[in-house]
Parts: sequence; C-alpha cells; structure tokens
Amino acid sequence: TIYIQHLTYSAVRTHPMPSSQQRTRNPLLGPVSSMLLITAFSSIERSFSFVIRSSSPSLTTFASFAAKRYGGGYQGPCKSSSIQISLQPLNYNKKQFVNFLSMTTMSNGGDEALSSLLGGRNLVSIEDCMKASKMSGEGGGVVFVDGSWYHRGGRNGREEYKSGPRIQGARYIDMDDIATTKELFPELNPKGLPHMLPPKELFAAAMDAFSITNNDHIIIYGKDGCLFTPRTWFLFRSLGHDPSKVHLMQGSLEDYIEKGGDVDYEVVSDVLEAKDLNLDGEFVYQARDAAYVVDMDGVKEAVKDQAEASSSSPLILDPRGSAFPKGHIPGAIHVPYASIHTPDDTLKIKSTEDLKQIFQNAGVDVQTDRTIMCSCGSGVSVCHLVLALEECGRNVKDGKTLIYDGSWAEWGNDPDTPKVVDGE
Repeated sequence: TIYIQHLTYSAVRTHPMPSSQQRTRNPLLGPVSSMLLITAFSSIERSFSFVIRSSSPSLTTFASFAAKRYGGGYQGPCKSSSIQISLQPLNYNKKQFVNFLSMTTMSNGGDEALSSLLGGRNLVSIEDCMKASKMSGEGGGVVFVDGSWYHRGGRNGREEYKSGPRIQGARYIDMDDIATTKELFPELNPKGLPHMLPPKELFAAAMDAFSITNNDHIIIYGKDGCLFTPRTWFLFRSLGHDPSKVHLMQGSLEDYIEKGGDVDYEVVSDVLEAKDLNLDGEFVYQARDAAYVVDMDGVKEAVKDQAEASSSSPLILDPRGSAFPKGHIPGAIHVPYASIHTPDDTLKIKSTEDLKQIFQNAGVDVQTDRTIMCSCGSGVSVCHLVLALEECGRNVKDGKTLIYDGSWAEWGNDPDTPKVVDGE
C-alpha cells in the first residue's frame, strides 16, 4: 500500500446518461479528506494498491480517467512505465467504473499513438476513426460527438440520437441548444438570432457534463443526409479546444456501421439540455470566449472599406445556395457550400486540389494577407468555408479568417444595412 499526498487527476469519463443521472459537477470533485482505495495492475499483472489521503486543492483537478463501458475494465495494452486501475467511485452511479488513470509521472504512450494516427488532421477516414475508438491517450482519450442537425426536411437530430443507433459512447451536441439563446441569455442575444455561439460558461458546463476534457480528441460525425457538421467542428475550436484535436469523420454514421464500427442501439430517454446546466462556480473544462468571429459593426466597417477601394479591405465570402442572389452583403463573393463537399456524400469534403480550384475560380487568394469574413444565412454553412480555407493551407488561427455569426439573419433584417439583390 502506497500513500500519496498529492495527485492530479481528471473527471470521470462515462457514456451518455439520462439527465436525471448526469451531473454538472463530478461528485468526487472538491476537497478530498477521505481515503480513496484504488486497486491497480502492473504490466506483469502483479496487483498492488495505493491510498490517496489529502485535502489539497490539487485533488480537485482530474486529468485522465477513461471508461470504455459501464462496469468494464480497460482492455488495452499497458507498457511497463504505466499502470492500469479499476475504481468504483464512492457515492457514484454503481454501474460506472473508472478504468484508466494517467498521472503526470507515468505514460502509456497512448496520446502519442493517437496523435500519430489522427495527425492533427481536420478530416479523418472512417477506418482511422474505428482505430481511434479503441485507443486512449495519456491525459485524454477519444470522444465521438454526433453533430447531426438539419435545416429543413423535418428531421430532428436530437430525437434520432436518442432512438439510436449512435457510435458507442458518443455525445450529442445540439447547435440550437448549446448556444446563446434569447431564452437563456436575453441580454447577450436581444434580437433572438438563431444558434449563436455559446458563452464560455455554457460550453464549459456542457463539456463537464459530458466528461469531455481539454486533452480529448474530438471526432465529430453526422448521419446520412446531414450537411453541417463543420459548424460543430468550428464550435470546439472557437471556444478553445486544441485545434489539433478536433476532427471530422469523412463519411456518415451509416458508412461507419457498414464498415463494422462499434455502435449502440439502446434507446435513451434524455439528452443534455442547456437549461439544466449550472453555470455558476468553477469548471474543470477550460473554455474561452468565442474566437474567430466578427460582429455586424465589423462587417459594416469592411463594407465601407470596400466602397473606398482600399487595397487592404477585408474580403467577404458567402456560401449560401439559391438564397445568395436574393440578397447579400455588398461586395460578397459567392462560394457555395455545396461545392465544398463531394456530390454523392454531404459528409465528405473534396480533395485539397479541388478546393483550391474552387477558390481560384471564385477569384479568392486563400493566402491573402487581407482578412476574410464569411457570412451565410445564420452562421452555419460559413464553417464549410473556414474548413476549406484551412484545408487549402490558409492559417485560419491567426485571427484573419472570421465568421459573421449573425450573418444574413441579422444583416438582412436590419433596415439600416446596405443590401444587394442580383438583377436589380
């Protein structure tokens, strides 16, 4: 038995649970005055145990528990420099067992393997997603996020997630709910604009409730017929997640199932909702205010600069389809989002060569030093443009590639903004 006075560890990783069982704060967080007895197994399967006794604040930070399934032990490889742990949290849901702990002085090589597999890529093949689903890394693992959202056709991503199937362990993020809604934040969104990026407190609370840590690799996917998973990709990056750890699956959930990926068919009755989250206090997940965004005043200034023929004036891109000629911001360049994905699969992005040709045909220099502002109908399809620009080699993290989150929903409904209707 080893007594440890100080240890940094992280939030419990769990599968999605009904909201009645979810928590906005892990019950093990806070000052720890009692002993936690943990049984561990070394790489040669020699068992030993250690006890943590401390009231140190350092014990309030968890750093990398990962659970493959309720009540299941970790099945992955273990190198001699690491340990494996099976723990039933005290006073916690008895079905959930924490099965892997990384400490700052120990390494299992998993994070290196994950980074090698995913390579900081935005776009990840289904085959690599399947491999990643079976891996956990030091300080973080892999979390699949269902970002299915539909702007027409009557489909409901939340209800489809609840009824299944879903990738095993996947969370569901509803861009209409994890957002700055007028209902929850009337002072921040008095105009009632749709699916505005959320305040950092809401995003952090949602991540804690999902047991997502800053160190996790996030793989976002959608169901067949979904168009707008890049918006969820942008959400994570904008609110501060490591951009090298935010990925989009190339293909649909149905493709994943067809190729043998692990899925869960269990029907769930509840999915996390913003209104149920506690936004007061401290959060484990470290979020920031939304970045890479511009407001209406910034766009007005860009339009003014363009009118004055300034050589440094920002470019404005608009990816809408048939709605573009019916009304757009003056000077906007049309780059339809439908041209970004492949013709036969809305969840597969075209090759870099094809994307470069698309921008070239539109007269857009992806490497320009000028700021590029992207506007669409309501701040969703613009994320296709940001993704495509980065795939073409543009550094979109330097603050000169921005989305106008209010987009035409705000601009088009303001009587004082200049507008262009093609043909008039």
